[in-house]
Amino acid sequence: MSFSRHVGMVGCAVLCACGNSAVDPSTGSNAESSDKSQSPAKAAPDPCSLLTIAEASAALGGPAKFSRGETTDRPMIPGLKVTERVCDFVEVKGSQLGLNIKLAVYDGADRNYFDQSGGHAPVIPGLGDAAKGTASELIVFSKGTMVQLYGSLPNDAPTEAIRFQTLARQAIAKL
Repeated sequence: MSFSRHVGMVGCAVLCACGNSAVDPSTGSNAESSDKSQSPAKAAPDPCSLLTIAEASAALGGPAKFSRGETTDRPMIPGLKVTERVCDFVEVKGSQLGLNIKLAVYDGADRNYFDQSGGHAPVIPGLGDAAKGTASELIVFSKGTMVQLYGSLPNDAPTEAIRFQTLARQAIAKL
């Protein structure tokens, strides 16, 4: 079972909410947000507000568009209501159609939820308050929010891992 399937099945994703800062993916403009790295779980921001079209296009290697994906309840811890919301970014033209980035946020997830998510994925130091994942899928807990990024980017695994970590840094900077 792949890491992303495991993450999805156990309700794991990277939660990145620190307020209700809104970022328009087409322009990249956002409202100011607070920086409370140890804050409790809060309402997660719109996942489509955490990456701009320009950021997604750069990672995908060509023009991109986004769409709001599914919203799914992800119960894992009794008494903790967690809802996953997904934004899909896809390359719209180019030589490598089929490339995509999925960015999920988890409303209600706290650090304990993050710690129980992701199975035995390797820890990624220096990314948010905590992060773990593989070359093409990762989860991050930052500023009281859990966020997950996964998908298919151009190039080989080492470059893909760096690109996903860059995307995660861009996303959590908007929390």
